[in-house]
Amino acid sequence: MTAATPASPAGRRWPGRRSGGPVPVEPRREPIRPVDPVPAPAPLVLSPDVMSAALADGTATPLTPIVTSLVRYRDRWWLDAVDEWLQITDPAFAASLDLRRSMSHQGHP
Repeated sequence: MTAATPASPAGRRWPGRRSGGPVPVEPRREPIRPVDPVPAPAPLVLSPDVMSAALADGTATPLTPIVTSLVRYRDRWWLDAVDEWLQITDPAFAASLDLRRSMSHQGHP
């Protein structure tokens, strides 16, 4: 005669378990939390209309009053490519523009 394997409360069978002992308890699982949404990446290209509006309202500023083809907007540098504005993605070049801009605001050449 073979003893039947007792079933757990969830209907699972526990092989090798003898009747009379404690029923194994499955570990508690934390509820699944929704993942924070990933912020959308900044666009790499802006239209001339967007940049014109930003320059007009003061949220974008050119590198210098003379060098207006390089503009700081939304914590990034942009290059005027005639029909569009391209984001400068090279960190070293962006840092050099920041340095040049800070020097021009201090009255250095």
